[in-house]
Amino acid sequence: MESAKKYINRTCNICNSAVYREVHRVLEYQIVECMKCHFVFLDPVPDRTPVEIYEEGYFRGGITVENTFNMERWDYFESENFQNSLIRCRARLDRVEAFARRGTILDIGCGIGLFLREAKSRGWAVHGIDISPFAVSYARQELGLETVRKMDVENLDYDSGSMDAVTLYHVIEHVINPRSLLESICDILKKGGLLFVETPNISSRRARQAGLSWKYIKVPEHLNYFSAETLGRLLEETGFKVLRRDYAVESTGMMNAFLGGEEKAKSLYDRWSRFSAFRLAVRSVRRINEYVSGGFMRNFDIFTVAARKT
Repeated sequence: MESAKKYINRTCNICNSAVYREVHRVLEYQIVECMKCHFVFLDPVPDRTPVEIYEEGYFRGGITVENTFNMERWDYFESENFQNSLIRCRARLDRVEAFARRGTILDIGCGIGLFLREAKSRGWAVHGIDISPFAVSYARQELGLETVRKMDVENLDYDSGSMDAVTLYHVIEHVINPRSLLESICDILKKGGLLFVETPNISSRRARQAGLSWKYIKVPEHLNYFSAETLGRLLEETGFKVLRRDYAVESTGMMNAFLGGEEKAKSLYDRWSRFSAFRLAVRSVRRINEYVSGGFMRNFDIFTVAARKT
């Protein structure tokens, strides 16, 4: 018989206040905002990371986990998605190398390892962890990344001062105790080492306007919803100095809406994606739309922070 679910009630991870207001109620959870520092988070949360979410189906667009809200189906291995992921990984590494000399890097929540493969090809000594057995197996066996390990973020066991850089791309929103994670990262970084964090932006105009329909409200997958201000405060309190913030638009959803929904859009794409001209047209429309959405309407769904260990 399946064991009963266990939950943890939370106080604010930034200021430790227990005074908050409900923003949304989803399934058996509520999304709340701290009345003292305005950090937004899920309460209660599962007492463990739901590993079953991150099985092979999560990476192949076939996730079927029950009692979840807004769990997007996205096939990492579909040709266009895979190529876009490679482009994104190269851009992320370019940003890292704008601040850091090549050395030893740890990617926490490395997924199937594409970022680490790119870093390794440029001369970095790479390490990675992920909670997904499938992702770790793929990174090790298919990409030859032998230093990728299955590990939960609560159990980082790297030596103090062993890393030149650490990356957290769309990870901190999944973590029960982000303060503890950042403290652990600060310990394993060398003095002056660099941390790069990318996460959804709860203070964006789109997030405020869309409410519960915002694409990054994912329950119980996303436990924390940061703004640049709340993440900046947490970084400073855990031993970091923020060097730079960058804002981006990952997707506006315009194409799906125009074509009558995600399934119809996917069906059209599957029929025509073998034609390079069609793929180029889709990429061009997406980039123009995202540029207008971000550059003129300030609908920045994502932000990245570069920070240095003080």
